[in-house]
Amino acid sequence: MDGSTLRIWLIGEEACQAAPVLAGACAGAAEGAAESAAGVAQPSCVVKLCPAGISEHPGVSGLPGLPGLPGLSGTLSGMNAGTDLLVSADATLLRAAAAAGFAVIGYAAGGSGDEEKDDFFGDFTGIPNIVCSPDALTPLWCRTVWSRTRGLPLEIGRCGRVRLRESIEADFADLYRISREPGSDRYTPTMPADEEEARQQLSAYLREAYPFFGWGLWTVLIEDSAGKEMIAGRCGLTPGVDGPELGFIIGRAFRRQGIAHLACRIALAYAFEELEAPAVWADCHEENQAAVSLLTRLGFSRSGLRGQEQSLRGQDAGMHDQGGEAEKKPEPGNILRFRLGIDVWEQQS
Repeated sequence: MDGSTLRIWLIGEEACQAAPVLAGACAGAAEGAAESAAGVAQPSCVVKLCPAGISEHPGVSGLPGLPGLPGLSGTLSGMNAGTDLLVSADATLLRAAAAAGFAVIGYAAGGSGDEEKDDFFGDFTGIPNIVCSPDALTPLWCRTVWSRTRGLPLEIGRCGRVRLRESIEADFADLYRISREPGSDRYTPTMPADEEEARQQLSAYLREAYPFFGWGLWTVLIEDSAGKEMIAGRCGLTPGVDGPELGFIIGRAFRRQGIAHLACRIALAYAFEELEAPAVWADCHEENQAAVSLLTRLGFSRSGLRGQEQSLRGQDAGMHDQGGEAEKKPEPGNILRFRLGIDVWEQQS
């Protein structure tokens, strides 16, 4: 959905109760992206209202093959599965819309979210995404549901010529090559040397990590002078004991160009503005002065030591933006612990 706007249709009086909160959040996100010193742009959303129900929308007819059901006619109603998401308390309508390829969210205001306690959740059989209050219907959740329904990677954001999106299977060759470059394992764990094992590892990550956490390590894309995008590495967030942790790896051909800095700003904007994290953490080897300098420029401050190098080995999070080749891994040394609080982020944004 890069470069386009997601239209969120609130259908029926119940769903329209979410309009003030959702519309305000959409407007606030757009305004924040425009004004942020970070310069991070995220996909936009707009809210459309249909309080009387879809059958009252001008030009609407029943769905093909489902006579008698109030439904959608994409061309006649102005609704398009490629750009629109439907929210309603009408489960019959949502099932029909989902069958037509639309992304849908069930609106069960007043429910607790516990299917065993709320009998009315049975009405939403076949609807995997349900919200129970206006506050739960966020622009991020709507974009995520739309992307998952369309089988597309979630767009995380753009800053300058750098874009972050969820990784996909087609990224494997570039990500594997970057991971196996000489020196790439100096400060961060890499993909397995066996290519098929590495491919299966990435597939498992895409299949399990994104749906479970809703975030993770993402693919870094950079635009060349001709407007063509190239994969420059990975950057994102991994779960930590104290909260989300920032990590990245940038390919050798793309280092020393400020790409890591822009990618990290996108990831941090997502953590603070979308996930509303109170703080983001990062670990960095003491001798990795390039990463230490980058974290400092991003606003991080040291909060102590994590431990010896072995404690980091085998985990996803880490920093690597060094140039040159490494003949061997460094001797065990201190791993510095850094923290960036939302208060500092807001002051500098």
